[in-house]
Amino acid sequence: MARKLRKISERFGTLITYASMFEKWPRPEDLNDRLRQLSRTDVLLRLAWCSALTLTWKIVKDNEADRRVRDYLFPFWAEEFRGWTTIYGEGFVFSRFTVLWLMRHAFIVCPTDGARLDREEHFRIFGEACLIANDLSAFTNPKPLPTDLAVAANMLPNTEYFSQEDFDRDIARTLYMLNDLAPNATGPRLPALAHRLQELLGYTVTDYCDLAVACAMNPLAVDTTNVKDFQIPTLMPEQFTTTSVSAETAERFLHLISADENTFQNTITESDTHQADLTVFRDKPLLDHNKTRVPLDTGFILDKAGRSLFWTALKNCPDPEERKKILGSYGYLVEQYLNRLFMASLGPTSTFLAAPCFRDGAQAFDGAVRENGILIVMEYKASTINSVIRYADDPPALERVLEERFIQGEGQGYGRKGMAQLFHAIKRFTEGNALIVQSVGIEVMPDRIHTIMPVLVHLDNALRTPGIPHYMTERFKNLGRFKQHTVTPMILLPITELEELEGHLRENPLSAFLESFLTLLRSDRAAVFLTRILPLLRGQRRKVGGTINRYDEYLNQLTQRLFLSPPSKPS
Repeated sequence: MARKLRKISERFGTLITYASMFEKWPRPEDLNDRLRQLSRTDVLLRLAWCSALTLTWKIVKDNEADRRVRDYLFPFWAEEFRGWTTIYGEGFVFSRFTVLWLMRHAFIVCPTDGARLDREEHFRIFGEACLIANDLSAFTNPKPLPTDLAVAANMLPNTEYFSQEDFDRDIARTLYMLNDLAPNATGPRLPALAHRLQELLGYTVTDYCDLAVACAMNPLAVDTTNVKDFQIPTLMPEQFTTTSVSAETAERFLHLISADENTFQNTITESDTHQADLTVFRDKPLLDHNKTRVPLDTGFILDKAGRSLFWTALKNCPDPEERKKILGSYGYLVEQYLNRLFMASLGPTSTFLAAPCFRDGAQAFDGAVRENGILIVMEYKASTINSVIRYADDPPALERVLEERFIQGEGQGYGRKGMAQLFHAIKRFTEGNALIVQSVGIEVMPDRIHTIMPVLVHLDNALRTPGIPHYMTERFKNLGRFKQHTVTPMILLPITELEELEGHLRENPLSAFLESFLTLLRSDRAAVFLTRILPLLRGQRRKVGGTINRYDEYLNQLTQRLFLSPPSKPS
């Protein structure tokens, strides 16, 4: 059979699979046959070891680390790996998604009394399981992908587990929004939100973030260059003595984010989630093993202090009505955050309008930016695609959730929050209704605008899965046409990428960057908004804005809190 490979993306690299190594496509029962022969504990610990050594959770993959690990574990395939590289170039055996995916299967299939990984024949079986996982995981499984949503639904499980941004940025954003922006906001709504989230967490936001980072420091500090002598890092309360975290607090937090093998197995087998749903490891990224905690995925430990902090707190809220109220307040917090970012970063040729209204008082947009004859109109979305849909590889289900949360939204009329809100407000503006921000005396007349650029600014990284931006562009086009003005295609702008753009907005208007992305989307239906690949910035040095500089300061403060004296270097 012909060897066929598919790249996850230019960013993520190419997976080395069983089919491409041995020219035989494996079946699910082939994977189960391998796993049934091996000790569950040994497989789990070895996969955690591989993840720690190859740093699968990092944004930039290290091919050299992957090569060292596969050569050490599977020396009997040295010739096959060289042949594979000659044909395909550099590739990876260990990716974050497939390692976690295989862990999930190991909890279900591997027996407790299986063969130990202490002989070559058993490592060969383990190696075949790793390669087969690269074939059978959702994205690499070959099937027709005829539509944007088919591509997106198929890729979502993988893109979710590849880092889309620096974890430290996510942590700093959490600290800023919940420790600074919300508590100091005018009115009771946002200060009450910050207070309630801390009650639900059982920790202050600062303490919770410090604990998560402290837990990640030990795995991150270990030298990974010597594969032969590398020991998988474990966590115990006494290891926190070099930090400001007490052993008692550390033990309570470690217990909160860990589970033993039987608990993991029961959780997975009793759930009805898709096999690509790896939320169980996001909830509990540590394995409780022999009175120590083994990190199964360092990225998920750091994620505890990022966006997962809010969802952890929300999960602890017992009242459904209160949960809805908290979600609404969180969306309002994101709006205030974005308004502040725009007001602080736009250049002299740009005018920001916060929550502009029509003359009758109806709100038109969450935000807008006027740049001479161009009007950028924006809807802010803090909504997320839930796990049941995110990992199901189900295009119709994905379409339904996009319609509900990002296109039609909830409610009726101008109360809708999503693309429909944008469309109806744009239509009303093009029909002659001026935009007004009464508090600052700004008025935008339709006859002074020639081009309108609709933008959905979003927090959920799932929306930048290849296929979704183009689908949303086509879906907006299908809502209707405008006669009086030029309206560009809809643009999905991730908040993380807006933060990256901030340092450049003094020199170039926002509309120039949006148009730069549209040139990519017109030629590539799989394009997603990434600042670093915009044609306008090609060859230019990255310019850091105030937001990222502020985040650096938050992280410096976090480090100073944790390490009252400089941390000792690992031996």
